[in-house]
Amino acid sequence: MLTGNQLSPVEAKKIGLITDSFKKSEFFESIQSVADQMSRRIPIAVEGIKLAVHDGLEACFRHALSIEMEQTIRCFDNPLTQRALSGYGEIIKDKVEVPKERRIHIKEVVGMLQSETFFDQIEEKR
Repeated sequence: MLTGNQLSPVEAKKIGLITDSFKKSEFFESIQSVADQMSRRIPIAVEGIKLAVHDGLEACFRHALSIEMEQTIRCFDNPLTQRALSGYGEIIKDKVEVPKERRIHIKEVVGMLQSETFFDQIEEKR
């Protein structure tokens, strides 16, 4: 920005400044395709992702993780999400070998997040 150098669409995509570029003649068709894809997403999940990213950028690491957890829990409480996960669970059963390890319960996760040392341990590893 300070030098005023312009990037080509390819360069901008390469450094992550943009996600894609379109020819002028393909613009509306391409944007409609993205809009169609987004319209098939579960609205509460899209809202939660936006909120977690937006508010998480303004928060400390610990608070950002709690925002993400809150949004995840909101999604799991939604009937559309539950129906989608049920269908996804069937796909996983057919295609993925699940390890025989003990599974952690959501109450254990919440307990870990509420412990005073959990986030300190994460910060130490960073």
